[in-house]
Amino acid sequence: MIGLRRGTVSLVPYDSTWANEFDKEKAILEQAFGDKVLAIEHVGSTAVPGLAAKPIIDIEIGLEKFDDYKELVPLAESVGYQFMPDRIFDEYVLMPKGSEDCRTHYLHFAVVGSDEWNNVIGFRNILRSNSRLRDEYADVKAKLASANTSNRAAYTVAKSDFIERALSAGAHKNDTVDTSS
Repeated sequence: MIGLRRGTVSLVPYDSTWANEFDKEKAILEQAFGDKVLAIEHVGSTAVPGLAAKPIIDIEIGLEKFDDYKELVPLAESVGYQFMPDRIFDEYVLMPKGSEDCRTHYLHFAVVGSDEWNNVIGFRNILRSNSRLRDEYADVKAKLASANTSNRAAYTVAKSDFIERALSAGAHKNDTVDTSS
């Protein structure tokens, strides 16, 4: 089951059906976008086997150049995503799918090879390949989720320190991330 009320934080145990949910959504997006995108990737915690997550499927859409998102917005809207002008950031655009009571998917548009793209894909790959870091991240997320159940923005910001340290550490198989700061 996927979906979570907008703005809330609730982690659920890993669900192997999340990969199937991504595959179904990817097929819809491939039909909607055609050859206008370079890649469609499952990212975020639902893309990491064994990791508890908010039950929302995050999808990274690879663009050739940033302004390409403008052509994709109406296509994404045609398959249920919502364009929100306040969700345009320096290196990515975010579009949610689902009602305010039940957000099910997030599209993230970013340029392939940009810092945003490399960090999102890189962090997913680190967690997939390094069980120690995955478990540390799970602990960090659990603590932050219990402290921020109604403040998704604070939860997201608080996780960023761990993510930055994991990316900068290079995250070799035996690395740990200092979470004391």
